[in-house]
Amino acid sequence: MVLIPRKKISNTSATYNFLLYESNEQLKEIVLKNKPIVQRGDTLNYSVSKFKNQKDQVIADVLRKLPGIEIQLDGKILYQGKPIQKYYIEGLDLLEGKYNLANNNLPVDAVSRIQVLENHQPIKILDSVVFSDRASLNIKLKKKNILIGSAELGTGFTPLLWDANITPMFFSKNKQTIISYQSNNTGYNAKKDLKALTFDEFMQQLKSKAKPINWVQISPISRPSFSEKNWLDNSIHLISTNYLQKLKNQYQLKTNITYANDFQKKVGTVNTSIFTINDTITINENKKNELKFDELKSKFILEKNTKKGYFKNTLDYNISWNSETGSVNSNQLNQTVRKPNSQINNSLKWIFPFKKNLITANSQVFYNTNSNTLNIKPGQFESLLTNDNPYNQLTQKVSHHNFYTNNSFVITKLYNHFTLKQKLGFDYQKQQLNSGVFIDNSSDKIIDNTFVNNTVFTESNFYSSTSILFENNFFKAKIGLPLRYLKINRKEKNTFQNNKLNEVVFEPSINLSKEINAFWNISTVVSREKNYGNLQELYTGYIINNYRNIKAYTSQIPTNTKIKNKFNIAYKNLVRGVFVDGYFMNTHNTSNLIYQYDYDNNGTVSISSIEKENTRKNYNYSLKISKYLSNINTTFAIKGSLLISKNQQFLNNTLTEVRNQQKQLITTLDTDILNWININSNITLVYADNSYSNNQLQQTKRLNLNTDATFFINDKQLLTLNFEHYSNNLITNQNNNFFNATYRRTFSKKRINFELKWNNILNTSVYENIFISDFSTVKTTYRLRPSQITVGLKFRF
Repeated sequence: MVLIPRKKISNTSATYNFLLYESNEQLKEIVLKNKPIVQRGDTLNYSVSKFKNQKDQVIADVLRKLPGIEIQLDGKILYQGKPIQKYYIEGLDLLEGKYNLANNNLPVDAVSRIQVLENHQPIKILDSVVFSDRASLNIKLKKKNILIGSAELGTGFTPLLWDANITPMFFSKNKQTIISYQSNNTGYNAKKDLKALTFDEFMQQLKSKAKPINWVQISPISRPSFSEKNWLDNSIHLISTNYLQKLKNQYQLKTNITYANDFQKKVGTVNTSIFTINDTITINENKKNELKFDELKSKFILEKNTKKGYFKNTLDYNISWNSETGSVNSNQLNQTVRKPNSQINNSLKWIFPFKKNLITANSQVFYNTNSNTLNIKPGQFESLLTNDNPYNQLTQKVSHHNFYTNNSFVITKLYNHFTLKQKLGFDYQKQQLNSGVFIDNSSDKIIDNTFVNNTVFTESNFYSSTSILFENNFFKAKIGLPLRYLKINRKEKNTFQNNKLNEVVFEPSINLSKEINAFWNISTVVSREKNYGNLQELYTGYIINNYRNIKAYTSQIPTNTKIKNKFNIAYKNLVRGVFVDGYFMNTHNTSNLIYQYDYDNNGTVSISSIEKENTRKNYNYSLKISKYLSNINTTFAIKGSLLISKNQQFLNNTLTEVRNQQKQLITTLDTDILNWININSNITLVYADNSYSNNQLQQTKRLNLNTDATFFINDKQLLTLNFEHYSNNLITNQNNNFFNATYRRTFSKKRINFELKWNNILNTSVYENIFISDFSTVKTTYRLRPSQITVGLKFRF
C-alpha cells in the first residue's frame, strides 16, 4: 500500500499540486445473498427458492415450512395463529376460499414468492376507512401468462387401486382458470379440496342462518385422528371448474362448479361404557357403515372492486342425493338413511360514495328444502313407542323447509382518524318442520303428539348498529353498539301451542390493538352476545336421530348470553426469523335451559331439555413460537395450549357437575441441515382429564408422532421414509405404528416423475382409540387400509 502524505492547508484561496502513484490492491470477496424473508410496509415476502428442496412439488409443501405460518389437518392456513381471510393468485381471488385446490396442485417451480398481506382490507374503497387486523395470502408466479398444472396416473394392488389427478391451470392478466378431475380409491379425500377455509367464509358459515340441517343419521364410527391415507376406504370421482374473467369497466365474472360422487366404507368395533350415578352401562358393537355422497355445487359471481366503488353479487345453487347404510353385530340391527337436499342462495353487496359518505347495501335471500328418512330394523325404543313390545321396523321421516332473507343499509363517515358506521336492517326467517314415526311399514304414523311435529317457526329482527373506529400508526380501536328488536313465534299446529318472544337486545363489543414497536403487537376483544334457540332446539315431538338417540325439547324458547374476553400477543423479528403468537380467552355462556340425558339399560338415550338457568365456562390458553435458522435451512416450532371447561347437566334425573381439561403440546421441525437429507417431524402430546359430580374418570395421554426422512440420492432420485406412531395410555395394544416408503425418479428436466409407493409396510390392520366424554368412555377399534403398493407417473406442464 502506498502511503499518501498529509498536508494541512489554511482556510484561504490557494493552489496546491498533488502527485498520485499507481497501486494494486486485492479486494476481499463480497457475497450477496437474498434474504429469505423481506418486509415492505404491510407486505411480508417469503422467497420460495430459499425454502424449497428437491422433495417439494406443490406450493403447500413450502407453506408448511414457513415461520409464522401453520397449515392445519384440513388445509386451513393460519398466520400468527389466525386464519387468513383471502387467498390470492397474482392478486385475484379465483377460488373464493376453496384454496386447497390450488395449494395441493399448483407446482412449486412456478411460484417466485409467497406474500403475506398484513392488516389487509380486501375491499379497496374501504381501505384507510375501515381497518382490518387479518392477514391475506398472495401467490406470486414467475411468469405473468402461463399454462401450468399437473397430471397424475397411478395404479396398484391389495386391493386393485387407481389414482388419477389431472389439474390444468391458466393464469394471465385478465383471465384465470383451474380445472381439476380427481379419482382414486387409495385413501385420499379429494372433497377436502372444495372446502371453504378462509376467515370470511368461516364467519359467514358460523353465524349464518342460511344452511341445511341434518336431522337423522346412522350411528357413526368415530374417525381416527390421523392421516386419512391409513384408514379411509373410499372410491371418489370429482370434477371442479373454476373460471375468472375480467370484463369491461373493471368487473370480474367468476364461476365455480363442482360435482363429487363419493363412496366410503367404515368398519370397526365400538365398546361404550356409560357411567350413571348408580350404575355403569356397557355396550359392545361391531359396526359396518357405508356412506354415499352425490353432490353438485355451483357458484356464479359478478364483482367490481375499485377505489371508487364495490359491487358483488353471488348466486349459489347446490343439490345433493346423499344416503347412508349401516349394520350392527352382523346384521342384528340395520339402518338406512336417505337425505336429498337442495338450496339456492343469492347475496348482494354494493358500496358506493354519496357526497362525503359511503353507502353500503346488503341483501341476501336463501331457500332450502330437505327430506330425511331413517329406517331401523328391528325397531328400537320399545318403552316409548310400543309399551315394551318388540316390533320389526321403525321409520322416522322429517321434512324441513327454510326461507331466510337479510337486508341492510350502512352509512360510513370518515372524520380524520375516526370512522363512524351506522347500520339499519331487517332479517326474516320462516321454517316449516314436519316429522312422524311409522311402525312396521304402516302407512299411518303414530298419531300421539309425543312423536309428531307440525311446527312453523318464524323469527324477525329489526336492527340498528353503530360502530366507532379509530386508527393511527400505532393504535386501533373499534367499538360496536348493536341494538335489535327481536320477534320469535313458534306455532305447533297439532297441539295448538304458540310460543312468542319479543325482546330488545343489546350486544356491545370493543376491540383494541396496539403496536408497541416494530416487533410487538397486542390486542384484546371484549364482547357480549345473546342468542336464541332455533328450530333444532324448539321441537316438542320426539325425533329419532339414530338407533340410540331420540330427542325432544321443552316449548320454552332457549336464551343464551355469551360473554367473551380475549387477549392476543404477537412478536415478529424477521432478522432473527422468530415469530411468536399467543392468546388467552375465556367465555361464560349462560342459558335458561339445561340438557337432560336419560339412559336405558341397553344404552339408548333420550335427550330433552329442562328450564333451569346454568352457565358453561371455558378458559383457553395458547402460545406458539416458530424460528427459522437460515444458515442450516431449518424451521422449528413449538405450540402449547390449555383448555378448561365447566358446566352442568342432568344425568338420569340427577344434576351433575361436569369438568373437562385438555393440555396439548405440539412440536414441528423441518431441516435441510445436510444437503443429502431432509427431515420433517411433528410430535403431538395430549393430556385430558374428565370428571362429573366429583367422580374422576381416568386421565388419558395421547402421543402422535409423524416423521419423514427424505434422502436425495442425486438430483433426479430421492427416497422418502415415513414413520407414524399413535398411542394412548388406556389401550393395552400399542401397535398403532405405520411405516411408509416412496421412491421418486425425475425425467425430462424435472417435468415427469415416476413414483413407487408402499404404504403401511407393517400391515397394521386396526387402530384403537379411547374417547372420553362428560360421563362415558368409548373405545373404538377401527379397521385400517391394508398394506398396498402403487406405481404412478406425475406430469408437470
